[in-house]
Amino acid sequence: MTTEYKWDLVVKLTNQVKAGDVDAVAKTVKETFQNMVESGTGSLEEMKLRTARVLTIVMRAAYDAGANPHQLVQPRSRSLEHIIEAKTIKQLASLIEEESVVLANLVIAERETVEKCLPQAVAYVREHATDGVTRADVADILDCSPRHVSRLFSRVLGKHFKEFVLECRIDKSKQRLTNTNDKIIDIALAMGFSDQNYFSTCFKRLTGVTPGQYRKSGKLCAG
Repeated sequence: MTTEYKWDLVVKLTNQVKAGDVDAVAKTVKETFQNMVESGTGSLEEMKLRTARVLTIVMRAAYDAGANPHQLVQPRSRSLEHIIEAKTIKQLASLIEEESVVLANLVIAERETVEKCLPQAVAYVREHATDGVTRADVADILDCSPRHVSRLFSRVLGKHFKEFVLECRIDKSKQRLTNTNDKIIDIALAMGFSDQNYFSTCFKRLTGVTPGQYRKSGKLCAG
């Protein structure tokens, strides 16, 4: 008689993959697979379906934890091919363990990449915010895809790439408003805005005041 396997083990496994806990993943995946066998009919085809199902869930967990999508493509394709080609349940057991550990390591690798590259990316954007910097520019610096740059900023900084660039441009404009007597239209153009109205709209949305009000308040404080 076929019964549903224990989903709490699958949840436990996905959480360990997200945490990048390789040793725990190696242990839990064995428990998960054993439960998959005991709760099923024991047929190879059924175990292939269950293995594919669990691995898909675990891959999604790795993606949610920030693993590089491009690096997930190869394990996904390879594992599905191996599942189809498997001749024994023992081969499936080895496959799901190996792939789960690979996924946990991809999560770890991405965290190390973030720690190393994000400060560089942030500094680059701040320096070139008024030069029309794009995701592609940052992707070239980090040697990744523009889409991955978007995920990086969104997941780690909690904001879209374009929004971060805008904040950097507004921060620079604040300095010009406070430290110079340049016309607001000139500051707007220098900051990469197409016109003064759009600049004022963005400035007020982020600061709560217009550029003119900000300049006036700064001079009052200085005086």
